[in-house]
Amino acid sequence: MRRVKSAPVGVPRTVQPRRRNGLWPMAIGRRVSRPMICPFCETENRDEREKCYHCDSDLSMLRLVVNKAKQHYNLGLEHAERQRYEQAIAEMQNTIELNHDFAPAHVVLGTIYAKLERYDEARRQWEKALSLDSDCNKAYQYLRKLEAVRESLPTVRRLWLMVWSMTIVIVLLGVFLAMTLRASPDAGRLRKAFEAYSQQNLAVAQEQFAALKDSPSWIISETAAQWLEIIQQQIETDMKIINHFIADGDWKAAQNEIARLKQKNLPGRDHERLRGVSETVREFALKVWADELADVNAGRRSRADLRDLAHRIVELYPTDPRADEARRLLSEIEAAPAIPGEAGYDEIVAAYKADKNVEKALGALEQFLKRHPDHVDARELMASILSTRIEVVARACQDAIAQGRMAEAGQLMGELRALAGRDPSGKGAKSVADIGATYARALRESEATRLKKADLKAYAADENFFTLPEDVTGADRRYLEALAEEARQRIAWQAAEWMSKLDYRYQLLTITPEQALDTIRLAPLVLSHYPGRWVYPKTYFYQGAAHLRLDEYEKAEAAFARLLQQYPSSTYASLVPDVRQRAAIANKQRAQR
Repeated sequence: MRRVKSAPVGVPRTVQPRRRNGLWPMAIGRRVSRPMICPFCETENRDEREKCYHCDSDLSMLRLVVNKAKQHYNLGLEHAERQRYEQAIAEMQNTIELNHDFAPAHVVLGTIYAKLERYDEARRQWEKALSLDSDCNKAYQYLRKLEAVRESLPTVRRLWLMVWSMTIVIVLLGVFLAMTLRASPDAGRLRKAFEAYSQQNLAVAQEQFAALKDSPSWIISETAAQWLEIIQQQIETDMKIINHFIADGDWKAAQNEIARLKQKNLPGRDHERLRGVSETVREFALKVWADELADVNAGRRSRADLRDLAHRIVELYPTDPRADEARRLLSEIEAAPAIPGEAGYDEIVAAYKADKNVEKALGALEQFLKRHPDHVDARELMASILSTRIEVVARACQDAIAQGRMAEAGQLMGELRALAGRDPSGKGAKSVADIGATYARALRESEATRLKKADLKAYAADENFFTLPEDVTGADRRYLEALAEEARQRIAWQAAEWMSKLDYRYQLLTITPEQALDTIRLAPLVLSHYPGRWVYPKTYFYQGAAHLRLDEYEKAEAAFARLLQQYPSSTYASLVPDVRQRAAIANKQRAQR
């Protein structure tokens, strides 16, 4: 595990227990406060700090990203509270994308998957939470009881099958008893009880069976007692099914089950229980409708999003005043003209959800908005994609800077600037400004270190070794240019020494093609930056010999011409005829082969 230093003032790590929600407890409405961990020294800092208290590093950008992750997390909790699980999953995934180490987001995401009975995904999220925080008790508890819960959910169905199996067996037994005890008055009442049960009149059936519990006939009394228990178990099973639907937020299925159970004419006490459950479902459904309608009126959602919900309210509660609101909304939706380009927008949204290709989605939305500039949903989607992508790129850029990966950081800064140019909200420009100073300092230090360590090997491996990044400007660029000049002189000295060691090979034209190429590249650097002019004659000679070795005769003659013109009396000028002759002989021999 990573060792993390503790801040001098402790950060609260516990939260108050919340109410349970369905089969899986979820801290709905909980707001989590977690410390920031400095990427430079791995020290915990409170989330309002601008600089690390330990190493004094700038944490402003990290604070923005961490706080944005918290916003997505809290918004996801609100969606989960309203049973909008798909939106909650999307917000939790945004949280994890911004803050990979945020264990509570993995816990809540796993809880939502468990509510949707997607147990494999739930297990992965809880295991990820434990890998990030071994003290995460919620994830540990959920994993322990996962198998038990997976078995308990279908228990209602198994219990239902068991009850019906028992019903069939006992019905057959009852028929047999009715036939064998036809002369008994209690046998007649027993037949009436069976008839009431077969007609789903449970109140009458329960009354008849209760009267037969004290029958003189042991067989009839035992049969009546068993059937009383079966009826009660059946009612309890139906109630459990309704509660299961309520816990999962499927109030339409719960209401359908209530309507089915009402047809069974339940006994008085159970009838009152059913009325209470029905009223609870009704209040819950109308509250969901009121919340969704408030979002529409506030402009946070479109009216078309409530079409299905409005139909359900009208269907289930036709006499409620809220049903009138739903009818008016449906009328407005039907009367409203279609939004131009709606089909194209839906295709863009579907493609983005499928492949998560940000650049493709932004390009498609930009083209779409050129044709339909008043399409509000498209503008909101583009702003959301830009905002999330800017935060992700900013976080990645900061990580790359902290780890010294300056080439990657430069590419990310370029992407961040491109995103900022597309973002009308100004968030991208602020991110560029916040990271720009840190990036400039780190880039200056990285380039300075590279130039100070420059040698012949590094220069030979990189054709653009002395090309400075465009992001370096002003005084920093002048400082790096001075270091580059010193590095050129140092490498020129090393290059002159390296070529001098090959002097005899140049005269005999036995250098390798690779050595010839290196010579051609190094010679201009020696001629321009070597401090002593005495090395120039042989450098011209080496340059011409290298061109001859590569059969570049015109370039070789140009180098020899400069040698003969500027240093006609030098030793290397006298070697030119011999080298030319050797080159001609070698060329003739190759032609004969």
